[in-house]
Amino acid sequence: MGDAPSPKPKTGFLHAVKEAITGTIPVHASDGIDTGNLPSAAALTGASPEVPVPEIPQFTETRHIGAHKRATLPTRKELHQAQEQEGDLPHLRKVVTRGFEARHLLGVPPGVDVMDVANLAMARFKNAHWKHAPETVEDGRWAVMALSRHSTISGPFTPAGAGLPTTVAQVYDVVCPRERWKQAPMPELNDRLGFTRAFPLGLPTREGERILTWMIAAARRLGGSVRMDIADHLAGKKVTSKQPGLVLTPDPDRGVSLTVFSPVWLDPQACHAVVLQQDQRATLAVAGANFAGPAAPEVELPALDDATLAEIHAKADEFDRQALAKPTELTGYGITICLDEIPGTPREQVLAHPPTPVNGWITVEVHGDNEPPAAIQRQPWAAEGCIAYRVRWDPIDLFEANSENPGPAHTAARRVAAQSSASVAKAIWSASGGVIADEWGFLIAPQDL
Repeated sequence: MGDAPSPKPKTGFLHAVKEAITGTIPVHASDGIDTGNLPSAAALTGASPEVPVPEIPQFTETRHIGAHKRATLPTRKELHQAQEQEGDLPHLRKVVTRGFEARHLLGVPPGVDVMDVANLAMARFKNAHWKHAPETVEDGRWAVMALSRHSTISGPFTPAGAGLPTTVAQVYDVVCPRERWKQAPMPELNDRLGFTRAFPLGLPTREGERILTWMIAAARRLGGSVRMDIADHLAGKKVTSKQPGLVLTPDPDRGVSLTVFSPVWLDPQACHAVVLQQDQRATLAVAGANFAGPAAPEVELPALDDATLAEIHAKADEFDRQALAKPTELTGYGITICLDEIPGTPREQVLAHPPTPVNGWITVEVHGDNEPPAAIQRQPWAAEGCIAYRVRWDPIDLFEANSENPGPAHTAARRVAAQSSASVAKAIWSASGGVIADEWGFLIAPQDL
């Protein structure tokens, strides 16, 4: 006799988890967590005292607030009491994709709402729009958002049978073009996203690469995981090594660099003063290097006659006169912080005896940006461009920085750099207004830094 079919799980599990996170199920004082002072999502949109900040879309759960609430999961008894109140999420569809399509899964932990995922999609893809909005779908169905003409994301679905970690509470199904390089990646290539392991026969390219890069960034932001290329897995086909279905769980602490997008230009001295309040080691870098002329040609060039030389010099002199007649226009500047320098050390001593590089440098690059990320372009003051204050970390070991699993020395240096980067970016935002974005163009509330 065959095995008896397994009983259908009781309903309401994810709903009960969400109730506990949003506060419907009480949290006991013995949990040791103060839930009375959690800011609302609207309170996270801070405004600069000098420059009014327009309302910006915020995520339902920010990184630290979400982690705080996820620590107050309900007890088993409370879960059973809530299981009869609402049905479970629908199961993943066992459909066969077309030959030119790829299918990937984005898994997110408890406490992440469908609008959190949608906001991340709209922050990256300018033309993202709902095909079936969450408020219009019936019970047992799912929302669908078009990321582009050829790519969609659907969900949420139950994680049962998805092959994702047990920390995943909801799954989103992403269908995009299957676009791969014909050449296999070099075995020694160690990329920071993990694509070399996930696609050993050919890395994704074009829209396939853009969608997968966004999925990794979204999983990193939300604390989730991504399972690659699982179309044949879900369709019940025989899976070969060409469709490994590898699971990638990106490190949420990987991103260090931040960018402040603002309508306000801070003069170099003003920005330097702002950064100095956070770090005494900040140095203003506006002076350029002396130009000694082009390098000597490797081959001997034919000699020019006197008439040709006179014509060339006349055009060069006219160009110089026009340039000198215009006022000097500063289009950008930089501020550097050596993280290995001892605060308070005289500049002359630092130049004479540079410190041993361990933690790297924080660099603030200030310039105009005519094509900011999609989330910034939606701001009314950024329609025709804005000012970008890019707070970057320059580590000493670029190989480790671009490795999927960097070593402990790099991780320790990254923690030091993250603290400095956050304090500098928040100080610049306080002075210039605007919004703060991470390395992947996702908005961050200043209180989250």
